[in-house]
Amino acid sequence: MRKYNDCYYLRIVDDKPAGFIGSVDGDIRVATHPDFQGKGIGLFMVNELMKIYPGRFAKIKMGNEASVKLFRKAGFKKKYYIYEKDNS
Repeated sequence: MRKYNDCYYLRIVDDKPAGFIGSVDGDIRVATHPDFQGKGIGLFMVNELMKIYPGRFAKIKMGNEASVKLFRKAGFKKKYYIYEKDNS
């Protein structure tokens, strides 16, 4: 994160870090502290970021239902599937 520290914003609630959001190479990166999940913090951060950087996108790993739900609430729609070969 140090390399891209100027691309991130912190959300502080009652003097506590509630989450962060940023955009690196057009991709939205967001995380909410567990104590603040389910309270609209993530949605607030996504909506505010989109005001500053319209046209950004989110890459969501398969199975990450919390992120799918968040971005759907923010008005995002599924556009692509990306498949990679598993070399493990």
